Amino acid sequence: MKLSDREPFLVDDLRVLEEINNPTRLRILYQLVEPATVREVADRLGVPVTRLYYHFNALERAGVIEVVGTRKSGARLQRVYRALATHIKPGPGLLENVDDPARVAEAVAGAVLDGARVDAVAGVTEYIEAKGRGEETPPGTLGRTIVRLSRESAARFAERIDELIDEVAEAEDRDGDEYAFSFVFFRLGI
Repeated sequence: MKLSDREPFLVDDLRVLEEINNPTRLRILYQLVEPATVREVADRLGVPVTRLYYHFNALERAGVIEVVGTRKSGARLQRVYRALATHIKPGPGLLENVDDPARVAEAVAGAVLDGARVDAVAGVTEYIEAKGRGEETPPGTLGRTIVRLSRESAARFAERIDELIDEVAEAEDRDGDEYAFSFVFFRLGI
């Protein structure tokens, strides 16, 4: 199954979004694009395995990872986990009939921007290290801009972003490198 074949995970429960919104949990989710055990993820992240069990349990409770099998490791049997989606976004239920708009907005922005921060730090670090070794630098870009648009132009641009995501998902190469695309496009309310 291609990563893009997985349906987006629509979060309609604020508590679920708040469970996901944690830098360690976001890093775990990235590691679980392909099935892995807690030990394998701990080794990749360079952290003690005992530090991750709490986070795996929270992600499983939130319903964003699942157990897809077991692997034998010595005398022990370890669970193999997988992320249910590579695209997590707020569902319509989360953004309707909201009692505390600021809390919802903070959780939504945190999930996107904390994830973008993890991606940016990893990407920029890899770029700097490759450049320092005299190697070819990986492709990527990062930045922020503010523009003035009419409501109609903004709506067309938002549609184009969704189309671009669909286009990139269709071009997915199972043997290629993983890239993250984070975005925020809203009218500035300040």
